[in-house]
Amino acid sequence: MKASKPITALGFNGMNNLPEMPGKLLDDERRITPSFILNAEVTDGGVLIQRQGHAKKITLPGAHSLWSGSVMLVVAAGVLYRVEGVTATAIDTVTGPDARMTYAEIDNKVFMSTPYWQGILYLDDMTVRSWGVALPPAPEVSIVSGDMPPGTYILAYTLAAYGRIGGNGGLTQVTFDGAPQGIKLNNLPSGAQTWVTHPNGKELFLANVVGGVVTGQVPQAIPLPSFTVAPPLGFTDFCQAFGRIWGCAGKKLSYSDPFQYEWFRVKNYVPFLEDLIMVAPVTTGLYASSFTSTWYLDGTEPGKMVMKR
Repeated sequence: MKASKPITALGFNGMNNLPEMPGKLLDDERRITPSFILNAEVTDGGVLIQRQGHAKKITLPGAHSLWSGSVMLVVAAGVLYRVEGVTATAIDTVTGPDARMTYAEIDNKVFMSTPYWQGILYLDDMTVRSWGVALPPAPEVSIVSGDMPPGTYILAYTLAAYGRIGGNGGLTQVTFDGAPQGIKLNNLPSGAQTWVTHPNGKELFLANVVGGVVTGQVPQAIPLPSFTVAPPLGFTDFCQAFGRIWGCAGKKLSYSDPFQYEWFRVKNYVPFLEDLIMVAPVTTGLYASSFTSTWYLDGTEPGKMVMKR
């Protein structure tokens, strides 16, 4: 084995990544082109500078889904953290299996979702609340004395939280003939509102309830604005575009009501043949992808979009 001997060079070129070495080690400018450069960068002047590398600032085993908007957030071991400088502060628990979190900041709130957990971070007080309002049970009723005209009525409850109204729960139909009667609500949830149709009607209006008994509708005849609304599904990925939130939930691309980011309806989705993992907006439409395919949804209105694979 021959002994090594020094080679005098005037500088370095960038690293050579060709499968074979060049014919000569030194070029005409007497610069070396190495095959490997460890922890160094090559300047345009041919000088090697040591890379600075990375320094651990916070210890969070299993940290993932790092995101930054008005605040910086990250998930680790089922906990959502806010990161400020070199400090991570736990702000909520993320339930369900460990999965990638998606974020979107809208109107001083951060909407967040995994396939198993959803929440909204309110930036004014750094409180995490539910994304969407839970649906109440269907009314359980009995007939009592009252002043409601005979006929068939349909009733439903809604719940509210932090000034947000949710969708209606199950519908209950009740019919009585003859003299006027009242409808007693046997399972009215605390803080719930009751909605009732006109006799033999179909549209729900805010009911006037006294002592747990429906006495009629409120004088203003306020219609239910959130009929068939439900909280969002768990999204693998989601985005905000064209005044809606669009979320990947299995083979469905679900979308919210316009500018009502907590109102989703069972029928409002675009169907796909494969489970979706990504949705991304552009100026004139959306891209949606599975593990093997990508589609372009041309348009900004759900009913008018043209899908191209």
